[in-house]
Amino acid sequence: MLTTCGASDSFPYQDATGLACGIIENATRLILEKQVSEKVSCHQCGVILKDIDVRGHVGGHILRSLWGVGEDKLRQQVDSILPCGFCGHTSCSIDLLSLSARTLQSHSSCSRSHKFSYGPATKFSKNTPSTNVPLFCTLCPLNPSSKKHPVFWKYNMRHHIKDYHPHKWNSLLDEPSGLDPALSEKFSISPQEYSALGITRTPGALITNEIPQTRTTTTTKSKAKRKATSQPEAGPSKSKKCGS
Repeated sequence: MLTTCGASDSFPYQDATGLACGIIENATRLILEKQVSEKVSCHQCGVILKDIDVRGHVGGHILRSLWGVGEDKLRQQVDSILPCGFCGHTSCSIDLLSLSARTLQSHSSCSRSHKFSYGPATKFSKNTPSTNVPLFCTLCPLNPSSKKHPVFWKYNMRHHIKDYHPHKWNSLLDEPSGLDPALSEKFSISPQEYSALGITRTPGALITNEIPQTRTTTTTKSKAKRKATSQPEAGPSKSKKCGS
């Protein structure tokens, strides 16, 4: 059995479909985690990070920016259009490589990109609450050349679906609607993740809570208006009495 630390066109063992075989996934994960880490400064807040912690840290800035949660003393804001999950800027590409039938690895043009164990990164944890990972958008058609769906960072999927798949967007709740269960599960963000990253309420929950109040108020006003129009006004009533 062999370990692998990246995609290789010359990997010697492949099955009939071209997928790499004989890979010990746990050993691969340990090798990646034990690699010597460099330290970088976060573009947004300036904090010094190990390069392997960049994705999880920047993910917090991105999610707070998307929900309009202000942060004091930022050196620069996250870009508003499809920010990169490694640096928060817009210009970086992102892709997913299949190392085996069950193993994915991100590939980015970002200078801050780093390898991470994809499976664990999709799950919330107290140490790394952000689950911002690249996802295939299965709503988009396959690329004729690569035979793959386009890839977007998880936190950017809301804007992508809203802009490019409006038939899957519920404008009333400001949330995606009618997604395939598999995509919906990958796309979802847990309340624990929102809370750990400093977001106490999501826009969807806020709108949902306000709708019944708005309807109640409107109904009450309508009833009051009908009641008022069904009764004689004070002026004519007094005039009638004076004339009798």
